[in-house]
Amino acid sequence: MLKKPGKVINQKFRKVFDKIQSQTKYAIICGGKGTRLWPLSRGSKPKQFQPLVHKKSTFELMVSRLEKSFNPKDFFPVVSEEMVHWVTEQAPQIPRENIIIEPDQRDTLAAIGFTAAVLEKKFSNPTVISLWSDHLLKNEDEFCSSLKLASDLVAGNDKIIEIDVKPAYPATHLGYIEIGEKVTQKDDFSVFEFKRQVEKPDFPTAERFFKSEKFLWHVGYSCWKAKTMLSHFDRFQPEIFKILEEVQELYGQASKEKLLTSYQKIPKLSIDFGILEKLSGKDQLVIAAKLGWSDIGSWDVLKDELVERKEENAIHGEPMLMDVADSLVFESKEDKLIVAIGVKDLIIVDTEDALLVCNKENSQRVKEVVEELKKTQKTSLL
Repeated sequence: MLKKPGKVINQKFRKVFDKIQSQTKYAIICGGKGTRLWPLSRGSKPKQFQPLVHKKSTFELMVSRLEKSFNPKDFFPVVSEEMVHWVTEQAPQIPRENIIIEPDQRDTLAAIGFTAAVLEKKFSNPTVISLWSDHLLKNEDEFCSSLKLASDLVAGNDKIIEIDVKPAYPATHLGYIEIGEKVTQKDDFSVFEFKRQVEKPDFPTAERFFKSEKFLWHVGYSCWKAKTMLSHFDRFQPEIFKILEEVQELYGQASKEKLLTSYQKIPKLSIDFGILEKLSGKDQLVIAAKLGWSDIGSWDVLKDELVERKEENAIHGEPMLMDVADSLVFESKEDKLIVAIGVKDLIIVDTEDALLVCNKENSQRVKEVVEELKKTQKTSLL
């Protein structure tokens, strides 16, 4: 029996699409210290590996949502050597040889450049999707679909494909992407021209962006070919590009000390300021997605994401609460009871060696506590 022409076309497309997906590598960036989530987040176990949501870490959640559509053999966590054991413990399905060990934490510009250089050396210009390990996403199916679309779009050009979301409020701690005309519509996703990126605006500007239909939150998920990303380093950060060439040659060949010496020449700078803000419309496209996204950077944000209504409490453990509202209570020790009576708008976090109590509106100031601990050399609490 002859096959219908449409079936043949669909089968051919499926083979091409599957090949694109099998060539895509998912880089899960696991740096960052999470100082505003102290006292739970520590240098020995930062926030992305802590059991923040339903006794799972945000790293575990990222891996599990990716597994719904992609193969763990294509997952490449990027971590410091001290964090490798957390990756192997929390995601044993990822091959040990896939773990990319960053010689030193030097902010996101170095991390993305290093990832591009290492994966280019391993696979010769693979498609890479770079993801952060410390986010929450409510719409996981849409997330995976947006990654598939980004891979498909990158296969046909040398652009960077950003995946961003509509602002939920006028945030001043996040970056924004200004979009231009719609380029295409793919299923439920609109793909737009990229106009510019604005990092961490003041409140009046953020409020204007929030009210506009032309601005999205820059969440930091991007898809690119390894050589394309490295070409932007060569174009905008030529001195760093030379270091990356050196590091690429040393990776897997030289001693850790020699690799570290070269890597530490890279200045600490974010990928946003170092590369992405300098790009033009010819360099990028933007996918607008409904991800239910949030960046868990502080206790108040985590509290709001874990409850459906503001007045509800977010609870970890089995504390005893009487007339408590709009609070987060994190109990980490099974043999120690937290009791709270007649309070609201509080953050209460109890660990083995520290207790944090603060008003929700002051939770961003937890970072100041960490700085004070550094000044007073109380390193055991860091």
